[in-house]
Amino acid sequence: MALAHLLLRLQWEPDRLAAMRGQALRSMVLHALAQTDFYQDRLNSVVRDGAFDAAGWLGVPVFERTEAQANREALFARELPPESQGFIEDETAGSTGTPFAHRSSTRLAIMSRALNQRVYQDFGVDPGQTLADIRVPRQRIAHWPDGARSTGWNQAEPASPTVFLDVGTSIEQQLDWLRRNSPAYLMTYPSNALALAEHVLAADDPSFVFSLVFTIGGNLTGDMRERIIEAFGCRVVDMYGCQEAGLLATECPDGHGHHVCAESILFEILREDGTPAPAGETGRVVLTSLHNFAMPLIRYAIGDYAALQDGPCPCGRALPLLTKIFGRSANLFVFPDGSRRMLGISLDEIRRFLGFESLQIVQHKADEIEVRYVPLPDTAPANGKGLETYFRNILNPQTRVTLTPLSVLAREKSGKFEIMKCLIGRDDA
Repeated sequence: MALAHLLLRLQWEPDRLAAMRGQALRSMVLHALAQTDFYQDRLNSVVRDGAFDAAGWLGVPVFERTEAQANREALFARELPPESQGFIEDETAGSTGTPFAHRSSTRLAIMSRALNQRVYQDFGVDPGQTLADIRVPRQRIAHWPDGARSTGWNQAEPASPTVFLDVGTSIEQQLDWLRRNSPAYLMTYPSNALALAEHVLAADDPSFVFSLVFTIGGNLTGDMRERIIEAFGCRVVDMYGCQEAGLLATECPDGHGHHVCAESILFEILREDGTPAPAGETGRVVLTSLHNFAMPLIRYAIGDYAALQDGPCPCGRALPLLTKIFGRSANLFVFPDGSRRMLGISLDEIRRFLGFESLQIVQHKADEIEVRYVPLPDTAPANGKGLETYFRNILNPQTRVTLTPLSVLAREKSGKFEIMKCLIGRDDA
């Protein structure tokens, strides 16, 4: 809890935060140079005669997950400083194609847990209430009908109860399990929260009321948020992270966007040419972990796109503010001019033509869209022509739409599925 209390103070103290970040970056760079093979020739622009100089930061090469996978052993540190507190072996779920086996310092896990605790305190969470976690269970079996149980999700109360259920469970079974456990808080992927909300709203069932819904592990759009709020009568709190770098950003309590977890991450938004993207412009997310001494990640492109605001958040916190998070490049569609951009769909508009519990919009070619969906029971037949006209207006005048009704939408190995998915230029197209 001591670290969580420190983080609560630091977010309001810009000078102290900047000093801490500068020291942490210096320590990480010098550690990576001394203890890994991967960075031997990559840090020349920032280390001269053993001294760190941030002025040459843009000269440090950016690398992506494929390069990290190919150089995994070279990224491992030979020795760890005491503050690392050891390390754990882990593996990403492979939602981008191939799992990434990596090491994480225990210190990084402690920091991520403290950052989570700050979110709970900022949003007034009651540590005595039950949290339901419906994701891919990583360290336990959590099958329906019982799921699994644990304690300690909230550091303020060691006995704080958690119930777990595998997200691969059907939506009907998830709702049955939630009804039996009556949690105050729900944590799940945005796409799963939406599927639960659609089912509840279609059934006009007012019995599901949470104090908060936490979403993590996917792109939460504005109309997804509105639908979840409508179904469950509570606020949605979105968090943004990646497994190998921990928690990256958390929602502003005043609703201005997402605060970057600057105590743990140096967060850059870059244009495709490698130059910093101006405020408000969408660019590639490039990270430097300030606490993962076991496997230093310095200027690591995670494949996501986002946009930063110029200046501090209006709420007064000193943390950088993300105004847009678009998720992975696979979420960006190809437009007639060849550019890749987020497709600005409206789920309310799509519902005019299609009754769905969950859906996925897949672009196979520049003018070819497939809408995969789980139909809601007792709804009108799908209006394919109307839906095709809708996509022609927002994407490509020549768009052809194929409707694919399914009993369930297949999830990635990570347990998630992306509502928007472009297969153009991908090996799995």
